Amino acid sequence: MEHSKRTNPIGRATAPNIKSRRSGTLDGSKVGWLIVRSASTLVAVAATKKVIDVGWRFVTGEDPPKEPEDPDLTWKQAVSWTLASGIGIAVARLLAGRQAARMWRKWTGQLPPGIRADD
Repeated sequence: MEHSKRTNPIGRATAPNIKSRRSGTLDGSKVGWLIVRSASTLVAVAATKKVIDVGWRFVTGEDPPKEPEDPDLTWKQAVSWTLASGIGIAVARLLAGRQAARMWRKWTGQLPPGIRADD
């Protein structure tokens, strides 16, 4: 990785340009990583929500609960929906984050900010 100093109009040093092997300058790589991770997570969660809704309809023959706190739902419905959606969303976030980290490493040649291989 190559670092070069930049100066602002007054001549003071500013944050270095970080040049990766493949993607050029990645100023503010934390922000870049946040954008990549957030976008991949949003897509994965939206797709997973659709899959969970379809699965719920297939298994129960009913629409998924809009609010599991609804007192008109049975405990079985409320807990089942909460478990299905919670586990589904958590797994989707994990998979999306891991895939985003792989892509980030492919694009930049390094792991995303805050993620270490030895952790």
